Amino acid sequence: MRRDKYIYIGLDLHKFQHTAVVLDCWFEKLGEMTFQIKHLFFQVY
Repeated sequence: MRRDKYIYIGLDLHKFQHTAVVLDCWFEKLGEMTFQIKHLFFQVY
């Protein structure tokens, strides 16, 4: 297995937003994306 052929994706999931981060094999950040959660499609309990 060659480490330089892989990327890693991390997810940070919260109630009102989710964040995804992409890292290369040396753990340098390649990108980040944050999503706001819309509760229109989910029932409130």
